[in-house]
Amino acid sequence: MNFYKIIIYLFMLLPIFHLILIGMILRKSSGKISAKLISIFKILTVEIIIFLLSINVPIPDGGIMFYFIIALVIGIPVLIYQFKYYKNFLYDNRQFKMTISYSIWVIAVIIGLIYWFAYYIANPLLG
Repeated sequence: MNFYKIIIYLFMLLPIFHLILIGMILRKSSGKISAKLISIFKILTVEIIIFLLSINVPIPDGGIMFYFIIALVIGIPVLIYQFKYYKNFLYDNRQFKMTISYSIWVIAVIIGLIYWFAYYIANPLLG
């Protein structure tokens, strides 16, 4: 398989894994949030911005792969961090109730990740 196709498929699958882990964390947390989860959402927001830049501000001569590689370099360690957070969530003693602003932020990140995945399902680039 071509190196570029591997990068593209990983870039397409990254939001699915993030969404699954976010769903598992939010289900386990039952309306509570902590500073570690906020840092995860900050990094996911940066990933979504990189994805939107890859769509709206293309770099000529194959520069889109630059965006893909940056998102993967950021995204794969975040997946590991999310999984560790999910496993050790009950031991995090600095949890507080999720406010409306955090709820809106979580919804925005989830919608951004769904858009990211849907864009590449509909994209003929994978064909």
